[in-house]
Amino acid sequence: MDVSSISPRTSSIDYAGLPPVLLAASSRQAGDRAAAAIEAAGLRIVQLTIDEAPDRIGLQAAASALWVEGRVVFPPDTPLAEWFDASATWKQVYLDGTAAVWVRR
Repeated sequence: MDVSSISPRTSSIDYAGLPPVLLAASSRQAGDRAAAAIEAAGLRIVQLTIDEAPDRIGLQAAASALWVEGRVVFPPDTPLAEWFDASATWKQVYLDGTAAVWVRR
């Protein structure tokens, strides 16, 4: 690999700082809107699709936040909801027929 092709932006990433924000989005446009806010806060981002989120959350050693952006509400019967339900790290704090919300224990 030719090192001259590396973007100057990548060289400014600080891996010694806070862990990244995991950003799960329903579309590229929704992800880009959320990414702008996260970048403005100076945080790193791991951008995922909704389908990728459960596996990546399970692999991620640490995250500053999980940001779910887009026109998606997680009904209790989706794979992402099932992952949170099975996790010992998260506790469900809200549930109705449309959505569920979890917080870290």
